[in-house]
Amino acid sequence: MLKALLSLFKAESLSHLLKIWLAFAIAGSASLLVSRHIVTLFFDLENDKIHSLLAQALIIVTTYYALLLFAGACLGEGRYFVQMTKKSLGRPINFLRYLVGLNK
Repeated sequence: MLKALLSLFKAESLSHLLKIWLAFAIAGSASLLVSRHIVTLFFDLENDKIHSLLAQALIIVTTYYALLLFAGACLGEGRYFVQMTKKSLGRPINFLRYLVGLNK
């Protein structure tokens, strides 16, 4: 099972895998906290729960990737998370290109 996890995350060792998981945990938890504060600070949506949740969901994505890159860099895995982020963000962009008809 450990070999499957190492292969799935493209980790070189157990310590590398633990660093990757730690970065994901830090970024995920922090993005929830940060996005709520950003919505409260920049948008006046206190009484409108639906729009507040929608704005928070949109902001979570950007804060998550920014915090993931930051946490990964702090743990010495910056290059790994830059590659992973490019791959993850490339999928929706390629899908939008396909929908619009700009794919080659």
